[in-house]
Amino acid sequence: MNEYILRAAYIFYIYIYIIYYIYIYI
Repeated sequence: MNEYILRAAYIFYIYIYIIYYIYIYI
């Protein structure tokens, strides 16, 4: 279960990073 939380957190950070990058680009 720890791996699942770690993977979910990793994907969540990537998703936020992409949204942040797009927001700056626009």
